Amino acid sequence: MDDVGTRTLMSDASRGESGADSSGRIPGAHLAVTASRDARGTPLIEVSGEIDLSNVEFLEGAIDLLTTTRLAEVEALRALAPPDRLIVDLSGLTFMGSVGLAALVTATERVGTVVLRKPSAAVRRTIELGGLTPLVRIEA
Repeated sequence: MDDVGTRTLMSDASRGESGADSSGRIPGAHLAVTASRDARGTPLIEVSGEIDLSNVEFLEGAIDLLTTTRLAEVEALRALAPPDRLIVDLSGLTFMGSVGLAALVTATERVGTVVLRKPSAAVRRTIELGGLTPLVRIEA
């Protein structure tokens, strides 16, 4: 299995008035997403901050990076076979909107087992209310 290395993506942490800030970036919720592999080679995504419409593409990108099977997207990234397991560490996540749930559903469609590690009580409740508990395994 090819190593994707560790890739960290961060959204804009600033909040303010609607529209672009002085740098031209649109303010949104802070989110940090790190894609790597654990000691056994299992794909691991670590998420902290808040997932909402302004930044869900960072989580979707990490899921794509670690689970896609389309040749054009993976030639230099990893082996062609998708992983049979994906771990998403939610211990640093304080909020997840419906778009975050949708990204996790996409992951369950691509990978045999999706493990959600250490979600906060609020995030776990969102997962439960969103109906994802039959699709994922939650580790405390």
